[in-house]
Amino acid sequence: MLYFLVIILPFLIAMAYLIHLNNKLKRQYEEIEKVLLNLKNDLDLQNIKFPLGINKDFVVTDNAIKRLESFLMALEEYFEIKKSVVSKTYAPKKSKLEALKKRAQDLAKISKKAKEEVAS
Repeated sequence: MLYFLVIILPFLIAMAYLIHLNNKLKRQYEEIEKVLLNLKNDLDLQNIKFPLGINKDFVVTDNAIKRLESFLMALEEYFEIKKSVVSKTYAPKKSKLEALKKRAQDLAKISKKAKEEVAS
């Protein structure tokens, strides 16, 4: 019983916490992924390859963030926007994903404005 209380229970609590944090990161990642995929489909850009996505990974890794940022940078090149690399910084994954989310939303706004100008 002491073994369970001292070793196994704290381990299980820590693992549950890490799984909870990873699920939050996955939701953020998938939101950014949806915005960028919609943007790619709206612009009909077939030459830009979409990354494999988080579905292949159980954990949001730095490599997954780098793949997402490389796709975002390819879209920024299309709009000729100044690029800044976030994935190579020593910041927590949460802040990297927040920065990418902001960039993706800005890119979606620019795309929407460009469509309105073309339509009018």
